[in-house]
Amino acid sequence: MFPLKNKIFLFKIFNYSRFFVYTLEGFPIIMVQKFFGLRRKPNPPPPKDHQEKLIKTIINMIEEDINNIQKNIYSETLVLPENPIIHWKRYIEIFKDSFHSSIRKKNNEYKTFSEDLKVDEKDLPKYYKRNFHFQTDGYLSDKSAQLYSHQTEILFRGSLALTRRVLLAPVLSYIKKQNRRLKILELACGSGESTEILLSSCENIELTAIDLSSSYIKYAEKKTKNYSNIKYLNLDALNLDHFEENFDIILSSYLIHEMPEKERNLVFKSAYRKLNHLGLMVTIDSIQLGDVPDFDWALLNFPKDFHEPFYMNYIKRPILNFMENNQFTNIETNIRFLSKCVTGLKQDPNLET
Repeated sequence: MFPLKNKIFLFKIFNYSRFFVYTLEGFPIIMVQKFFGLRRKPNPPPPKDHQEKLIKTIINMIEEDINNIQKNIYSETLVLPENPIIHWKRYIEIFKDSFHSSIRKKNNEYKTFSEDLKVDEKDLPKYYKRNFHFQTDGYLSDKSAQLYSHQTEILFRGSLALTRRVLLAPVLSYIKKQNRRLKILELACGSGESTEILLSSCENIELTAIDLSSSYIKYAEKKTKNYSNIKYLNLDALNLDHFEENFDIILSSYLIHEMPEKERNLVFKSAYRKLNHLGLMVTIDSIQLGDVPDFDWALLNFPKDFHEPFYMNYIKRPILNFMENNQFTNIETNIRFLSKCVTGLKQDPNLET
């Protein structure tokens, strides 16, 4: 359709435009927060050159993203912009909702839900029944599922989808090199961002995606309705004994930092048990203290600005340690911007030759 040179130019335009648009969309929400007296000076403060480093990091990731597309690691459709009418209609809802989330933040209300959800009657973990980030209905309503991905992109200036793609690239390359169909389990699939990357990039997979939120599963199902090799289940990531079979890969994206320490450990313990011999555990999440010292200030400020009750504990306890303590080997860490991907291998000693 387009010569390669023109395509590369378009991909750059799409990525830079995304960064620009989401950054602009953040300003009206900042004004709402200022109106409610919620903006504060970061403590600890950022380095003086943090904006310069941010831009440089984004530019490097965009170049890497284009290179990955050229190598056919993932689909170029992932870079294409969505329908602008749908985008702006959703943004209007996000802007209106920012007044409600600001009121909750001002009053430190993090367990308020729409009456029709009947949260108290739901069989959900206690830690999960809250308004993470002070967002409306937490992760438990259809509206939350519709807005959440867009809200997080505004928070991270349009870099989150880009970061997720780039971090998943080595895993996608590994999958493509296998001369067999791989069984993959995605924990806490949310609204289907990582799910869509896997399905659009790899044909040789059978994917099972689970989440505690039926609303987010419903949204993810709609997003990936054109794929037949995906099955969604409303399950807890700690309840993997539901599955009789084992998996070749178990993946989680931005799950671990939102769990108490005990539950975090149980995720890795359960995953190790349900992986095949030489199966791969893949964890994408926030960087932690010391991973990128220049960004430590941002990690320390994050739980002060959003309702993230387990985040401070998370950033002080490396994912690496959880993997090592649960017998994973060949552990590797890749870092991009404010996120990282940690992979570990299950080597069953009973099957070693």
